[in-house]
Amino acid sequence: MDLLFGNLGSNFNLIPDAQNPVKLFVSDFDDNGSQDNVLTKTIDGKDKPVFLKREVTSQLTFLKKENLQHSSFAEKSIQELISKEKINKSIVKELNEPRSFAAINDGKGGFTIVYFDAMAQWSCINDFLVNDFDGDGKKEILTVGNFHHFSSNFTKLDGNSGLIMKYNGKSFFAQTTAKFGYHYQGEARKLALVKHKEHPVVITAINNDVALIHKTNLYE
Repeated sequence: MDLLFGNLGSNFNLIPDAQNPVKLFVSDFDDNGSQDNVLTKTIDGKDKPVFLKREVTSQLTFLKKENLQHSSFAEKSIQELISKEKINKSIVKELNEPRSFAAINDGKGGFTIVYFDAMAQWSCINDFLVNDFDGDGKKEILTVGNFHHFSSNFTKLDGNSGLIMKYNGKSFFAQTTAKFGYHYQGEARKLALVKHKEHPVVITAINNDVALIHKTNLYE
């Protein structure tokens, strides 16, 4: 079985990679009994907070006592702002690959990573549906996505209004589905193939909106 992985895509404000990951440091840094989360990005080899001084110090009030100027705060890593002892006790989550991709099974217990093309990276992918949508005897992949509820520091991801992807044995090629009658607005969270009378239909669940119903043969 091949595997499909939906991710943030390449059109997000933070673009991490293996050498420059985004990290989430989780701990009770101010010893007040509640969990603190500090998001960082790698700049010149340092884990620097993503959010502004005002936002970080409002959460970690002990930093206010240091009277850091904004310019000085911008130069400091989380390891320079918080003690080594507290950093070592924290849980660190790392993001180093934002792209969506497939893992193709070679039938011998190994997988080959194949990234989706640029169009499929415009927004996040929340769900996939694999089916022969055009009646050519080969299965295609329908993808949906978008996410609008990030912090105000980031823009929303809204570049996916429905994509069909075909695989030629080496690469995935995406095309929009609007001209075939499949289209949605907002955050599409889930896809389902449901039997309806003689022909199955695709149900698309939209966050905070009504579900959409489309016929499965999108190319008719």
